[in-house]
Amino acid sequence: MYAPLLRFGEAGRLIGYRHANENSWAILDDRVALLDETGLPSTIFDRSSVGMDGRLRLEGQHRDGAITHFLREVDFGDGPAPYSPQVKLIQKRPIGQRRNLVVLRANEQSLHPTWLRDIQDHDRSWDLCISYYGKPETFPPEDFAEFACLQHRQRKFTALKSLMHRGSILWHYDYIMFPDDDLQMKWSDPNILFNICSEYELQLAQPSLDPDSVINYENSKQKTDFLLRFVTMVELMAPIFSNQALRSCIHTFDLNQSSYGIDYAWTKLVEGPLTKIAVIDRVAVMHTRPTGNNYDLKEAIDEGYETSDKFGFLDQYTMRELGGILAHKVIDPDKVEPDEELSLEKFDQPASDSKLPV
Repeated sequence: MYAPLLRFGEAGRLIGYRHANENSWAILDDRVALLDETGLPSTIFDRSSVGMDGRLRLEGQHRDGAITHFLREVDFGDGPAPYSPQVKLIQKRPIGQRRNLVVLRANEQSLHPTWLRDIQDHDRSWDLCISYYGKPETFPPEDFAEFACLQHRQRKFTALKSLMHRGSILWHYDYIMFPDDDLQMKWSDPNILFNICSEYELQLAQPSLDPDSVINYENSKQKTDFLLRFVTMVELMAPIFSNQALRSCIHTFDLNQSSYGIDYAWTKLVEGPLTKIAVIDRVAVMHTRPTGNNYDLKEAIDEGYETSDKFGFLDQYTMRELGGILAHKVIDPDKVEPDEELSLEKFDQPASDSKLPV
């Protein structure tokens, strides 16, 4: 087993890796142990070290003695955001073993109650948390959410940072999506998005947009020839974070009032190559409302420039394509294998003229 990042969550939960032989963790005789599905120890780590980067490494052997387990980076943290006692999360429905979460900022006009229920409730691979900014007297909304929280006087990402406080149960998911409430999609869409994120080990992603949507970045528009395209950034509309990437980026959520420019910061903060950031063309959602209806757009753009300038050259703040993975099998297998990762240089696209959404 080689785990580039493993987090030890509350109540023995493992985050970032899973296997029948490594289903949970515990402390046994003052040593960290991985337990199998029956609760028996499969590996006991008896050696530790700190690398050049200051990160903890653990090493141990599987119980059959044949395999050495080496964990390069281990984190026992509960989440980087400080505790916010004003946030009262209501658990509306029992939660099970779903590994993914959708956190939706919603009010009375949210479109999520109209999402097409093309799969059964038990087939969802994601739980839903409603961060409600509607009228307090209409809270909690009557819908299918597992969690709900009243945050009616905050902007989207400022509220989300408060919700994702240290120790929050919402940190117990592998991937977390933060869509706007003016998106139209199907229940199966998050299933597909999360599955692709996991399969390709993406750190940061977003769904593509239906061509008839309100479009801020041309490269966010769906291209049906691709399963996904690697890009230099994702936008604020419906970002999907791995647990690791969210921990790296959560502190940016309240850098300014409008949240403009923080999406550029995410690109700089997410570890790994840019092939870990993608627009997923397999799913296209409909963005229904123009940007800037409920705030001063010029002021927000100015904030975006100021914020993004702290993380690099301002003229790089745009969504550029860096290649991708084809959606369909290629007829001639001697030339290109199905789902082959394409050359980044070959498919590099010129930057869009737009710098910030307008």
